[in-house]
Amino acid sequence: MNKDAIIRKVASKLDLQYKVVKDVTEMVFDTISDCLNGEEPVNIVGFGTFDLKTRSSRQGRNPKTGETMVLPKSTRAYFKPGRSLKRLVKKKPR
Repeated sequence: MNKDAIIRKVASKLDLQYKVVKDVTEMVFDTISDCLNGEEPVNIVGFGTFDLKTRSSRQGRNPKTGETMVLPKSTRAYFKPGRSLKRLVKKKPR
């Protein structure tokens, strides 16, 4: 499911216009992005936590040439599911 499908589903469930739900959804995503950009974690109780992880600089190898190189320090956004979400997903058979 992509963002557009989520917006359509929420709009139909709440009987709201697509544009209204799209604007609210964009605001939520923008707020999460702004918080992470300011290095502030976002914790949504029952769903999960969005946070940043920093990976220090390290030695790597170019897979094409085999040459050793230094990989620079990097920061990545990650999502850690909350306990309720983990339980919900665990119950679903694959």
